[in-house]
Amino acid sequence: MKSFYCLLLCLPSCAWGAQPFIVARALSPGEVVSVWVTVAAGAPPPQGTLDGKELSFFPLSETRFVGLAGFDLDDEAGVRREFVVDYRDRYGVDRRWRKTIVLEAKKFPVNELDVDAAYVDLSVRDAARAEDEAKLLGDIYSRHTRKSCIDGNFALPVKTAITARFGSRRVFNGVPKAPHAGIDLRARTGDPVYSPACGEVVLTGELFYTGKTVVIDHGFGLYSIFGHLSRVGVAMGQTVSKRTMLGRAGATGRATGPHVHWSVKYQQARVDPESLLAIDLGMGSQDNGYSGR
Repeated sequence: MKSFYCLLLCLPSCAWGAQPFIVARALSPGEVVSVWVTVAAGAPPPQGTLDGKELSFFPLSETRFVGLAGFDLDDEAGVRREFVVDYRDRYGVDRRWRKTIVLEAKKFPVNELDVDAAYVDLSVRDAARAEDEAKLLGDIYSRHTRKSCIDGNFALPVKTAITARFGSRRVFNGVPKAPHAGIDLRARTGDPVYSPACGEVVLTGELFYTGKTVVIDHGFGLYSIFGHLSRVGVAMGQTVSKRTMLGRAGATGRATGPHVHWSVKYQQARVDPESLLAIDLGMGSQDNGYSGR
């Protein structure tokens, strides 16, 4: 069973309505951290910042909100980070809550892989293509749509084993490359791939590294990216719900065999999809909140 942090001293537990509290699988680079807030009925949504940058809050009900913060894979450990949240508590009193955390260092494994040399020693044409695609994706991830699309806990796009985890340092054909910014899921060519949550399709197409690719905007700067598909089954601008089939697994792009690559960007930070899966959004329907360690 996974361990979680509940960063609030309260008795007898971290309870809805007392004051905001933080729940996290871990406090380290690549993790998603959640801030839970209860407001008075009819009150505006809470507002907050992390180190001066806006913290987005997703509504779970009229009075309950969860704010998400993502720490990038390369964020520095040992640095103090401060959350500030302004909210109107359930008694109608305007309050400001502050919490400081410190990211812990995390070691990632090294994976050595053999791939087509064309994906390691890029031609001038392929290098230009990859650069253009990186810019296109960067432009997409910079958009912060003011809409929420959370319909319960996030789900695996393929119910199978994880074959490569987030953050591993990758060596292709003996050449060190960028770390793995997602997870790989075992799949056979043609297996269906489903959306982990609701959202809007903001990109479909065949990219140099990830092959046939689908990008979903879940709102407030939260994006899911699915790569190496053999077929795309959705269209640009399409609204999807959790478990909508996005396409079928394959081995297009830079891949050693059939599988599904799922990565997540939150406000441009590369975060571990498993940390997003670990957030229990069902807490929004509980009266006693979450009791962590």
